[in-house]
Amino acid sequence: MTATRPPRRGPSRPLLGALALALAGACTTAPNEPPAPTAGTQTPPATVQPTRSADAGDAPTIRTTRQSYRQDETIVVLLRNATANDWFAASGRTWCTILEAQRLLDGGHRPEGACVEGAPPGLVKIPARSEQNIELTPGGSNAPLPAGRYRFALDASEGSSTQPVVTIASPEFTIQA
Repeated sequence: MTATRPPRRGPSRPLLGALALALAGACTTAPNEPPAPTAGTQTPPATVQPTRSADAGDAPTIRTTRQSYRQDETIVVLLRNATANDWFAASGRTWCTILEAQRLLDGGHRPEGACVEGAPPGLVKIPARSEQNIELTPGGSNAPLPAGRYRFALDASEGSSTQPVVTIASPEFTIQA
């Protein structure tokens, strides 16, 4: 009678080695550095994750000009940078702006209003001591936002894209059907 080995359980060593190489290859970009641009594209923003929320007075502020909007109305957001420094934010958020509409769902805020058409995301300068209105108008490729409670979020960095990213949130507002 010859002895037989029990069947091997789990992945084989060559499979584990291939998996390790694949995972290592997926992490070739150094942390906090953007991928290299390709010909004909804008330089993408740094891939820094938000590190803190803004404290009053040390970062730009955002707020809607009204507490409530209908789904078919233009939403106007006041962006104010009262600081002495320029700030930078990535475009490509809600309807290809620098703002991200976030709907309150299940106790958390969920992004709404994808950027369907537009140029590749790039950095937008928010000049020191400036105010500007950002208008978000539904229509065309900008599907109306669903009814609900919202806020806008802005991820920005002070001085350059290599600085830590700060998440700035507006007060909540509503969109009615």
